[in-house]
Amino acid sequence: MEARVVPLGSWCVRLIAMLRELVKGKQPDDLIFTRGLNHRPVQRFDKLWRRGCRMAGVNESLLVHDLRRTAAQRMLDTGIREPRIMQICGWKTMSTFLRYATTGRNVLRPELEKLVEFEREAETRAARTGKTEGDGERWANAGIDWKR
Repeated sequence: MEARVVPLGSWCVRLIAMLRELVKGKQPDDLIFTRGLNHRPVQRFDKLWRRGCRMAGVNESLLVHDLRRTAAQRMLDTGIREPRIMQICGWKTMSTFLRYATTGRNVLRPELEKLVEFEREAETRAARTGKTEGDGERWANAGIDWKR
């Protein structure tokens, strides 16, 4: 598996520091998720994750990828652009990004409002000129190839 550098927010850095304090003998450059007194690397993170979910009282069906999906969606909702989100999450391809970052209602509603505004403008033009546009002409005026 390829090593990645992942940027962390200040709250995450504090959380990692707290985790290191809880486990005796951890050094700053040690792996965070280890097992045993000799701090061997965790081989099966999924088992560790499920155990942590049980201990925290969280549904065990929650996946790490669910958290990544939520984080990506929240970044999109706040206006962070796709290339930056890909950098933050360590995704190299747009297809990987699209698997995680689904377009939620918060993003779609303003897009649909653009259509409503476009229709209002068409009605205003029709009232002003006395001429109504057919669907094809209306979409052409919007720069949309409706024949595709």
